[in-house]
Amino acid sequence: MTRKVRGLAVMQSLDSGRTIFDRETVDVPKTIHRLERDAEAIDKIHDQAAPASEDHVARVVREPVGVVGLVPPWTFPVPMRAWKIGQGVAAGCPVIV
Repeated sequence: MTRKVRGLAVMQSLDSGRTIFDRETVDVPKTIHRLERDAEAIDKIHDQAAPASEDHVARVVREPVGVVGLVPPWTFPVPMRAWKIGQGVAAGCPVIV
């Protein structure tokens, strides 16, 4: 894993101009943590029964609402992408960067 983090940090440093140290110690680990957290949340969202009259049953159904469009900032692209991509995919929406 360390080798992959280092490689991602180097690529991101070349792409945006921030130091490899910043990328390796902050950006890449936070990105990984965020994507893991969003992936863990996918199966935690369940439909619920809503209060209704005796003759009716109401359910709360969560459905994707559309496409998520994302324009990340130039200086902080990897973590910002993770914040948006993970949540969009977890909600079932397609994500366009």
